[in-house]
Amino acid sequence: MRDHGCETYIGVREMLASHYQVCRDEPLATGEVVSEEGRFYPYEQSAEHVQSTFDETVLQVIWNERRLKTELYTCSGRRVRILSPGIWNVEAGPDFKDAVIEIDGVEKRGHVEIHTSVRDWYRHGHDREPLYQDVVLHAVYHRPEGTNICPELPPLLVLEDMMDSTLEDLRGILQRADVYAGRIAPGFCAARWAITDDGAVRNILQAAGLARFRDKAQRFSGSIRRLGAGQAFYEGMFDALGYKSNRESFQQLAREVPLRELQQLRTARDRSAALFGTAGFLPDPSIPQDLNENQLRQARALWHAWWLQGRSYAGITWNRGGVRPANMPEKRLAAGFQVLERMDCDPTMWIKDFTTSQTAPKEFLRNLEEVFSVRSNGDGHLPPVVKGIDTGEVLLGKERVRDLLANVILPWIKAWAGAHNRTELEQMTEECFMLLPCLQGNRVLKEAKHRLFVPPGRASAVVRGAAEQQGMLDIYRRFCCRLNHACYACSLFYRTFAEEKKL
Repeated sequence: MRDHGCETYIGVREMLASHYQVCRDEPLATGEVVSEEGRFYPYEQSAEHVQSTFDETVLQVIWNERRLKTELYTCSGRRVRILSPGIWNVEAGPDFKDAVIEIDGVEKRGHVEIHTSVRDWYRHGHDREPLYQDVVLHAVYHRPEGTNICPELPPLLVLEDMMDSTLEDLRGILQRADVYAGRIAPGFCAARWAITDDGAVRNILQAAGLARFRDKAQRFSGSIRRLGAGQAFYEGMFDALGYKSNRESFQQLAREVPLRELQQLRTARDRSAALFGTAGFLPDPSIPQDLNENQLRQARALWHAWWLQGRSYAGITWNRGGVRPANMPEKRLAAGFQVLERMDCDPTMWIKDFTTSQTAPKEFLRNLEEVFSVRSNGDGHLPPVVKGIDTGEVLLGKERVRDLLANVILPWIKAWAGAHNRTELEQMTEECFMLLPCLQGNRVLKEAKHRLFVPPGRASAVVRGAAEQQGMLDIYRRFCCRLNHACYACSLFYRTFAEEKKL
């Protein structure tokens, strides 16, 4: 856990109120017109050259860096203008998302797919995949033979004809330490922050992070008014436990088995049966499995409790593809169940008792971490659906607990405190948020790092905790992505650095 003085928190809070929030409310700068001709693209040089075989990655980097001629035309002769190349996608779906393209003067927003050959569109099955329905431009390297281009395909741009240099010359742009550096080009802020001291940049990020934290608390305030404090907590925690692969599935489970129904069940076994049975996670004891006699008895007891409740399987779809063992939905549900049991399935009463005695922010945060650091206790209430789940295994580790604290627990407590006019507790949650160390990284954070820092490695010196990480995300999503990476139109850049001496 990191440390900060009260003065730091107060200063960041004042910066947020007086400066950053103004930019946030009006992300589009007015009266500011700056040409992008002077935009620079510095890269960290790698000690080892990336293998320069000709593949789609080379073409994707070329597209991302806009190493193309000034005048571009599709195969059918239509004029193309790239307003924003989009965000390089490293997951399933088109290569670049949220691009902005002009074709014959008509602006189109959507995705861009890149191949070496036009035939790859069909080889890869994109004509049958819904993810590719919003592709507005298909860029390929080789010009197709003949003139019979399928009319059902997106407009076709041939890169071989449209690059500003030869392919061999352009391959050198892959020589960098981190492939993400080529995926997200540095913006104007990166250039200015490169000559700004670490402390000033850190304060801006912390103010942005605090704004993002308050947004989350505000959303919880709406959920509390609509659902009640307990159900709002329950759904928020289950949403976070779903991580990126099973969020909707966990949300559905929280609605299928609402908190009020869990509270009406008398025993932990009954509550476990309700959750795991509705999720479809109870093992069938009639089918041969690698279960010992004790585990078979546990499974039969849970099935018995399930049938007595008269519930039915909800048909929830769970995604296990590419999910690490620690993030399997069965383990995540076990973690959520154990947290609810610690609260006697009553988050509202728990928070009242938990906050009865006021403590310093560091102690308050430490106590919260202890509450949510859960493991299975081997009492037979958890079904043996994953190896080790019923034998005392850690279900929520320290890093995942801190993610929950930053994104769910502390914002929910702030919202609850606001509803009960507990101003000191509201401030306590913000100070605790400022104390949180760095959270687990993700793809968007990597993109933000390469957009905001030159070299990207400088982020490790500036970003010391969760507040700065969340600030990077807030700036990147609220300004960079919302404005289609049009730095010349960004109010944050102009207002921040026009008033830099005041900050």
